[in-house]
Amino acid sequence: MNRTDVIRAAYERINARDFAGAAGFFAPEGELSDVLLEGEVVQGRDAILKQWNERFANASVVTMLGEMLEVGDTITVVVSYKVYERTSGAPVGQPLIATQRFSFRGGLIARMDTTVLDEVPEELKEFFGVV
Repeated sequence: MNRTDVIRAAYERINARDFAGAAGFFAPEGELSDVLLEGEVVQGRDAILKQWNERFANASVVTMLGEMLEVGDTITVVVSYKVYERTSGAPVGQPLIATQRFSFRGGLIARMDTTVLDEVPEELKEFFGVV
């Protein structure tokens, strides 16, 4: 599986709420910058899985990937996130648009850096309890 396929497969698993499957595409010591908390980094596959399970206990997320740009050992992609309440299916705020930069080690994601293009909507922060 090439690196762009790894990224697509990880997002497919997130959309399907298969967080363990998505986390499996990260190296055991992989890192990801938190989408909602600028400057926060989650370290380790187990910690990434724990965060996703906790954060999405009451939410579903739908991601849509834009074009991928591969330069050297990194891939950058524009991603749209739309969050829904799990019980009612009601949308939570406006979609969140971000660029994500992936670096790889041994075919697995070593680091995912996220830059949110606009500010994270307050209703998303409130919904996830990160205010």
